[in-house]
Amino acid sequence: MLQLRLEEPALADLEDAVYQAYVRIAAFVAARGYPELWRVWHYLGAINQGEGDAERYRRFCIGRYRAVADDRDFELRLPAATAIGTHGGGLSLVVLAGKRPGLQVENPRQVSAFRYPRPYGLRSPSFSRATLLPCADGARLLVSGTASIVGHATAFAGDPAAQLRQIAANLQALLAHAAHTRLPGREGREFAADSYIVYLRHAEDLPRVQQELRTLFGDAPLRLVIGDICRRELLIEVEAAYRMPQA
Repeated sequence: MLQLRLEEPALADLEDAVYQAYVRIAAFVAARGYPELWRVWHYLGAINQGEGDAERYRRFCIGRYRAVADDRDFELRLPAATAIGTHGGGLSLVVLAGKRPGLQVENPRQVSAFRYPRPYGLRSPSFSRATLLPCADGARLLVSGTASIVGHATAFAGDPAAQLRQIAANLQALLAHAAHTRLPGREGREFAADSYIVYLRHAEDLPRVQQELRTLFGDAPLRLVIGDICRRELLIEVEAAYRMPQA
């Protein structure tokens, strides 16, 4: 795992700064024998600042696309990812890389992010819904930041509790799809939650979602982070790690 930090003055040309950051990371991990990006976290100051295509998140997506699209068939090899806004400036990238490729998993309830239509920006977000890592003791599933999106549209704008319930439904659909399409021969076995990270746009919304968090996610380790979500109408987002032990 590695981290790259860019302070705000380095983001004057945000698209190029993100492109160069990805190029540096790719060269660094490849030189050390870990060329496959499994999971990437992005923490971008003022992620929703700007209007239309000038919004910082949309500009970030252009830079990321330029970097990953250098690879042939890149849409089949995208890492899981999260992009969250911070109240400070700059951009931090945290990367989990491996020696072998993970298996990309998409969600049947959602349009793949890299196929979002034009209203969401000049370039679609370049990430997978999850990365599956089969391993000797079973399998690990690293799930991207998951929001209340059905198809490509936001569901339940303005209602954080309803958005959280929709997120839980999206996660369950993703788990079932991963097990069915990527782990043949393991029918009847289920993923168990290792951990959740919940990103909440407004701290004052916590009382509205606390009971839902307990009901939906049980006793699994859960960390709450206050931060802005990539779409302004999204109030909450959840990322997760799951495991499926060997029989």
